[in-house]
Amino acid sequence: AFTVGGEVPCHMLRVDDPDGGETFAAGTSTTVQWTRANTAGSLFVYFSPDAGATWNQQSGALSATATSWCWTLPEEATNLGRVFVGEWDGSAWKATDTSDADFNVQVFLLNGVARAGNLPAGAAQSRWDYYYFDLPAGTRLSTVEILGLSGDADLYVRKGSWPNLATYDC
Repeated sequence: AFTVGGEVPCHMLRVDDPDGGETFAAGTSTTVQWTRANTAGSLFVYFSPDAGATWNQQSGALSATATSWCWTLPEEATNLGRVFVGEWDGSAWKATDTSDADFNVQVFLLNGVARAGNLPAGAAQSRWDYYYFDLPAGTRLSTVEILGLSGDADLYVRKGSWPNLATYDC
């Protein structure tokens, strides 16, 4: 780093990947990549499942010269995923950036393989968990079982996109 006229060099970070529009399978690994300039503090990676409304720390302190980090995606589906990378100097964020747009994390179901849900007891009625499965061409019947519940659950299915209370196939 150098200075001109006594000015402090500008700290810069830019998230390059994932930067929006990507689709990932939950629980798999991907590389978070960024471009940096003049970073001196520790770098941290955060994930938001709700377009930046909340953030969950994913990495420990990374070297100020790092430009990537191998990340195991969480086991939750979202179509509002974002990544934040920030430089922390011990008292304040010096440089930060987030994904420019939302990305998808999908939870896939496999035939005959049970998958535990993650709805906590007393979850809000508006809480949704999303799961995906592919059916071979010509399939006329598919069975999905919801087992081990002590409360109420509704199942909404929609081909090719996220179901909601107003738009679903069955």
